[in-house]
Amino acid sequence: MNTIREIIIHNSKCLELYLSKLLPLLVEHSKNEDEVIRNVVSESIGRLFIVYSRHMSNDIENSFRSANNLERSTVVKSFKYAASKETDTFDLEQCVEHLLKLVQDSDLIVKRYALESLNAIVHNQPVCVRNDIEKLHQVAIIETKIRPELITEVDLGPFKHKVDEGIPIRKAAYDLLNTMLERIPEKCDCSHITEIVIKGTEDSAEECMIICLHVIGRLIAWSPSIVVSNMDHLLESFERQFQKNIKLIGNAQSSEKAQNIMRAILRVVE
Repeated sequence: MNTIREIIIHNSKCLELYLSKLLPLLVEHSKNEDEVIRNVVSESIGRLFIVYSRHMSNDIENSFRSANNLERSTVVKSFKYAASKETDTFDLEQCVEHLLKLVQDSDLIVKRYALESLNAIVHNQPVCVRNDIEKLHQVAIIETKIRPELITEVDLGPFKHKVDEGIPIRKAAYDLLNTMLERIPEKCDCSHITEIVIKGTEDSAEECMIICLHVIGRLIAWSPSIVVSNMDHLLESFERQFQKNIKLIGNAQSSEKAQNIMRAILRVVE
């Protein structure tokens, strides 16, 4: 599989005669239990799509609808690689609708990869989402919510630890909002996004909180009046974060995280 990937990366145009054999092989291995193999397959499918999108559309759509979670997740992830500036815009645009539906998939990995692939498409070919801006905005906003059903408590003896399986999905959703503001700010509902990311500064996950602060910084540059109109809520959130994190700076386990959050807040203030 690594050899096939290397050939695709360095000279995929030499493979045209072998597509009828190569595509079924890749689809078959997209169901492999080994994540390392699935990652190789995902990149291979994505890079092939850049050159042979017209030949692959039917196979890709069938995999999107597959009952096998591994196959769906592998093919969905492939669009992180397929979303190239060289990919045919029309064929890539046809896949956006499928990816938007797969954000609602019951499998958490499929959901996360769908958000990450949409992020890659917005970054590299924003024209492909021109007809789906409203849907894109809605799915990103919905997936920023903390879902209690994805949080489990693990008993570690002397103390209990909470595991939140929703963090990667929320992070991907905030990343998508950030990329939309970077690439197509004129199409974004900045007022709604401002409310969402201010709420996001209270997120329990540091990585989500930091992205939200970065988005606020971007909003200040693009639409300062909207941020100013939400200043009271923003300052209340900052005050709570300062009060909470200042106490953690002396704690060996939490000090670095607390300092990172306070630095990020101060960058926004500056």
